[in-house]
Amino acid sequence: MVFLFYDLLGIIVGTIDALFYSKSNTVAAFASRMLLWEIVIGIGALGIICFIGHVLASERVAEYIGWQSNYFQKELGFAELGMGLIAIMSLWQKSQFIDCSIIIALTTCIGATCVRITDLTKNKNRTRGNILSLLPDLFIPFSLITLKILSNV
Repeated sequence: MVFLFYDLLGIIVGTIDALFYSKSNTVAAFASRMLLWEIVIGIGALGIICFIGHVLASERVAEYIGWQSNYFQKELGFAELGMGLIAIMSLWQKSQFIDCSIIIALTTCIGATCVRITDLTKNKNRTRGNILSLLPDLFIPFSLITLKILSNV
């Protein structure tokens, strides 16, 4: 559920930014601030945290999901680090890195959803971590696409 927490935290920070700091007066400007912070916090900070989990605490993370730890998990950790760094770079190069971050996050979340559902149905993996991970894997693409459309960025 840490995924959902960071994603929602990004949306909340974006809302606070849009209301009090940027003083966004259009739907597009408001959504644009929410999108930026969802990407920076929900994708960026989380990507770095996932890197730490998949590389430094891989046994514990794999056990939580109901999988065996292996070197592919460490590779995923480095991919998550790259995704996190690109998302954080959205602070400086908004339009280019926002689009890149959305594409990477959508690909990762949709792919993870397919893998988890396959594992759930084929292998009967009903561990808490596998099932709960479906929530952010479905919510994050929905929120990113919605905010991208509303922001007209």
